Amino acid sequence: MKNVLELFSTDRRLLETRGSLIIRQLCLHLNAERIFRTIAEILEKDDDLEFASMMVVKLNIILITSPELADFRRRLKNLDSKVGSREHNHGKTDGTGRSDAVLFVVPLVVS
Repeated sequence: MKNVLELFSTDRRLLETRGSLIIRQLCLHLNAERIFRTIAEILEKDDDLEFASMMVVKLNIILITSPELADFRRRLKNLDSKVGSREHNHGKTDGTGRSDAVLFVVPLVVS
């Protein structure tokens, strides 16, 4: 995943034109939750905040619109009570000004 994100980071045109397809195919053939979690963990450590922001937007769109991620969306919606117990983490950052990467997309799906 790290290599894929490095490629997207250096070739923004690839990210814009084929990024969604590549991520969707990875999610289809591998574990979608693991893909999203791994990407979030990598982005959390990335210093390029513009790229990280672009990827978060891309992941949100993929998660919300991809039919093949319907099961993943349902599992995230079922996390509603767990997210509520972790809400105190929502406004907190890791010292770099970024919030907990695992919670990037959960609030959008749960609401």
